[in-house]
Amino acid sequence: MAKLKPDYIEWVLTLNASDAQKEIHNLSEKNKELRDSNRDIKKAMTDLIATGKTGGKQWKRLNEQLKENNKTIGENNKKIAECEKRLDKTTMSANQLARKANALRKELRDTVKSLQPEKYAALEKELKEVEKAYGQATKKAEGFGSLSAQR
Repeated sequence: MAKLKPDYIEWVLTLNASDAQKEIHNLSEKNKELRDSNRDIKKAMTDLIATGKTGGKQWKRLNEQLKENNKTIGENNKKIAECEKRLDKTTMSANQLARKANALRKELRDTVKSLQPEKYAALEKELKEVEKAYGQATKKAEGFGSLSAQR
């Protein structure tokens, strides 16, 4: 009789993310790479300072690269913000919903209720919707964690 071997099942999680989510992910990854590059550049610049070579060709090249990376990071952040505006609350991650709620709270604090009652009411309504969506997103994540822990 043949000896039984355990079967290995590979779980593949396929995310059905929208194009905007994919673009946000790609831009965030590029920003992470640029920040890592900036850290290396700053370390090299610190080494140049230690050796007294601040102002040479290498220093200027590193400084220009640092400025270019920072400019690209800023542009990517603007693109990410534009993409997040296109997302529906139901397709946003919990982290994105939390950032949106914080932005709405700040805007609400900066809005004078007596001078702009319509805008204030609209912001309050949107904040409540975002907080509700955030609660649902985190509840789903907690449920997923407890299910996987049981297995």
